[in-house]
Amino acid sequence: MRAIVASALFLGLAGAALAQQPTYNDEVEKEFPALDRLVKTQPYKKSYGALLKEMSPAPDYLHAVLKGKGDYMTFGSKQVTVDGLSYRAAMVCPTNVTCSEYGSVFLFSAKGTQAWAEIRDGDKPVYLGDPSDSQKQALGKVFDE
Repeated sequence: MRAIVASALFLGLAGAALAQQPTYNDEVEKEFPALDRLVKTQPYKKSYGALLKEMSPAPDYLHAVLKGKGDYMTFGSKQVTVDGLSYRAAMVCPTNVTCSEYGSVFLFSAKGTQAWAEIRDGDKPVYLGDPSDSQKQALGKVFDE
């Protein structure tokens, strides 16, 4: 009987300890937040919105990202280095398309206060935020990965 009680107590404590641990998805999302998560917070939301104002009209899926729902796919963001500076790159594309041909990549400064983008719609890419040549190269590289 003592063995059963001890086992139950051990399993209960172990279960409580596991419940306090962040899940894999929470840890991944915190370290590599997708674009729709990033733009929920300032200053990412402001810098993203400023880029969309440069493109008239911007594709519907890019506006849907701000609402957090719609016909788009996002992927985990990642840290990239351009000319010795750290940036966060995030990709989004409409559903049911080839992202490398019809997607968008956003590059945010380390604190999210500035942003640049490459928007692809099957034709020549459109750049927003006036990215430097090095930033354009980094944006294109995200499409290729």
